[in-house]
Amino acid sequence: MTHTLRPRLIYIGYRIDQPRQEAVTINAQLYCFLAQDEGYTVDQLSYSGSMTTPLKLWRFLRQLRNYCKKNERVIIHDFFVMPAMSRLVLTWLWLTGIHAGYVKSFSNHPGGGSWWGVVGIYRQFCNSHRICQAVARQADSITYHTMLPLPHASVLSIPLRYVPQPVQLHEGPVRCAYLGHALLQKGVGLFPEIIECVENCRPGRAVFRFSFSSHWDARWIENKLETMPACHFQGETDPQVFFSEADIYILPISTHFAAAGAFNTIWEAMSSGCCVITVADSRLPDIIDANCGILLDEITSSNIAEKIVELIDNAEQRHKLRLAAAEAYKKEENGRSGLIRNQLTNIYQQVSERKFP
Repeated sequence: MTHTLRPRLIYIGYRIDQPRQEAVTINAQLYCFLAQDEGYTVDQLSYSGSMTTPLKLWRFLRQLRNYCKKNERVIIHDFFVMPAMSRLVLTWLWLTGIHAGYVKSFSNHPGGGSWWGVVGIYRQFCNSHRICQAVARQADSITYHTMLPLPHASVLSIPLRYVPQPVQLHEGPVRCAYLGHALLQKGVGLFPEIIECVENCRPGRAVFRFSFSSHWDARWIENKLETMPACHFQGETDPQVFFSEADIYILPISTHFAAAGAFNTIWEAMSSGCCVITVADSRLPDIIDANCGILLDEITSSNIAEKIVELIDNAEQRHKLRLAAAEAYKKEENGRSGLIRNQLTNIYQQVSERKFP
């Protein structure tokens, strides 16, 4: 007998009920809204601990088990960043005999990330190919913004959360911006040299605005930048408001780290008409081309500073790139919501048919 009632969805993840600048929590909220638009009932179960906080983990796992026992035909949609956590949850469900559908959304490419430092090694282990393959075998469906060579894989596109904004003309110095984590892998350590190079070439012709996520300690880079001319810090803020006051978004991300990204911030910058300067790696050339941004084969402070100076000197080209970036975002935004609704519906239907025949 085929069930006509739709399954109940529960979204789980790290602080999933507190959307911040973290792309994964923002995306989960947007997926939730789109699933609700399609008629699904969506609940959320947030986890505020880690794999090394056993009491919090135990409480979370018990809450999830009790939810699945209380409700029939449940599909769990997992947004944990670390696949090792997903492996633990799946194993717990199997050990406790819980019969529920399971969708795992990868936020990073399996095996992607950095080996830099103790934290980097830990995160690399938690996102290793072996663990990701085990999760894919246990889950009923896995998703990523591109197709993965893993069992039960589906594409789930990244949602775009902003309505396109008119491109604002700014007088005075060219406004350069960075929004995101204060991580070496994102090239934040290059900014002192970039600013110094630009100031030496075009004194007083550019300002640099920074909005660092509170998720990572930014004091190490703020201490270096605060004594430099034309640097401003805004703390966490609304990305679209932040980018509407900028001309250029600088993302000096490392090549290997870029391969793991979903590039939410790039889309957010383009929604306000920011020209993006970043690396020509991974899927970035699919988003940005020479008509709406600047892609560099190699990320160095001198390469980035050179491009900023070119845009300072050529206001017409700068404005042309900004208009093209806004237009590229508008074109993408038009069909993205409908596409994601169809993707979510297909994924949940497939899992439901497999799990609740």
